[in-house]
Amino acid sequence: MMRQILAENGLPDDLVYLSMIESGFSSYAHSRASAVGQWQFIYHTGVRYGLKVNWWIDERRDPEKSTIAAAQYLKDLHDEFQHWYLAAAGYNAGEGKISRAIKRYQTDDFWEISKYRYIKPETKNYVPKLIAAAMIAKEPEKYGFTDIVYEKPLIYDTVAAPKPVELKVIADALGISVDEIKALNPELIQDVTPPKYPNYELKIPVGLKGIFLTKYEAMPEYEIKDVITHRVRSGEALSVIARRYGVSAYKIASFNNLRSQHQIRAGQNLKIPVPNGKPATAYQRDAAPMVADNGNYKVRSGDSFWTISRRFNLTVSQLRRMNPSINPSKLRPGQRLVVEAPGSAISPTTQQTENTTQVASADGWKVYHVRSGDNLWVIARRLGLPLNDLAKWNNLNPQKAILHPGKKLRFKS
Repeated sequence: MMRQILAENGLPDDLVYLSMIESGFSSYAHSRASAVGQWQFIYHTGVRYGLKVNWWIDERRDPEKSTIAAAQYLKDLHDEFQHWYLAAAGYNAGEGKISRAIKRYQTDDFWEISKYRYIKPETKNYVPKLIAAAMIAKEPEKYGFTDIVYEKPLIYDTVAAPKPVELKVIADALGISVDEIKALNPELIQDVTPPKYPNYELKIPVGLKGIFLTKYEAMPEYEIKDVITHRVRSGEALSVIARRYGVSAYKIASFNNLRSQHQIRAGQNLKIPVPNGKPATAYQRDAAPMVADNGNYKVRSGDSFWTISRRFNLTVSQLRRMNPSINPSKLRPGQRLVVEAPGSAISPTTQQTENTTQVASADGWKVYHVRSGDNLWVIARRLGLPLNDLAKWNNLNPQKAILHPGKKLRFKS
């Protein structure tokens, strides 16, 4: 199958051994750099070449789809470098790295470039490994590999599966084991055919297509359970959110189709696929701001001075000044931090204080005078106002606003 796809793209057969040195032809290979599958695609390159990677499915693990993507990528690399050794090196190190090496040493000879330190030993050894794998695989007996038992070619039928159905339901209907379906469909991560994928094709053992087509309509559609919504607060990192809910940052990112684990912003709503066994209401309680009436914050697992200061629109220096007895490097869950300036706590029902001035205006505007230690979140809470409204009335960014003592903010109660 791999050879056929390479040939259809005008590529040399021997490139099939690139998959061998990358993964040993394993669908489940996973590198420290988060490269996945037979062809070891990292997320961004896989998506660039049409592979779907999300909570439900990782097409980098599908032998046929990933080979098509690899063939397209290798063809592009050869078009750029005009030599298969450089194309293979680019597959390993990235095309940018090889392009810079060519410019730096003024040569497009892979062996010459390999004499220098700019490319890593892994890449220097990559092309020799590819050559060696091809030589040995073509004449295994010559190199001492005898009595080899070759695996049978993988054959299967494909069927349309536009709705999400649990693999167990499908297996029971076909009279086979779940493991048999999973072996044919290593791209399926959650043991469910993917939702919102109307053209999805499921692989099943040969001879069972008729049974599947007869029973598919009656199969119950999988209901997505235990998913709650988390609204991102200022300064929250995905890793912190993930620890709070007991899932990995990768799962949250893939479930929300984020291109990067760093691609979140304050105010964004994230769907969290929480583990079974804990009700969503418990997580919602866990996710509460935990700010007491006296302006204290209870430290949670994963917190740091930086994340807490961002959450409450403070600088780290302000937070440290408010908590001089606490060592930021020894922060532990359960500690309480002051997040409001001492003496600044004012009831939201207070109509007039030393820093709130009643303004005789037909529109009913009032003015708040910023004092030392104030930030937009504290002021909004003190006045009993939505943060976004206070920011909008004063043309401020709620996440980035820096307030100096004496500044006047207008508001309506």
